[in-house]
Amino acid sequence: WSAFVHSRLQPGLHFQWIIKDVLTIALPVATIAVTLSNLIEVIPSRWESAGVVLVATTLTLAVSVISAGSIRKQILGKLIKT
Repeated sequence: WSAFVHSRLQPGLHFQWIIKDVLTIALPVATIAVTLSNLIEVIPSRWESAGVVLVATTLTLAVSVISAGSIRKQILGKLIKT
């Protein structure tokens, strides 16, 4: 649906949008998620498993935030001001 809307509003935008806005966030996150899924062993304890899932989720979320250019600029702007 987004390709149709892009073609109606601004032809040629869809491919640039996919590359610039979608893949720049999705590829690093997917890479981290696949790497973590290959590194993490099966843990018999529920609490340890929950801890591993929490750490993996936090790391993946952090990578997605860092990958998003607009959010990265806001964070750097706030860090530089202080």
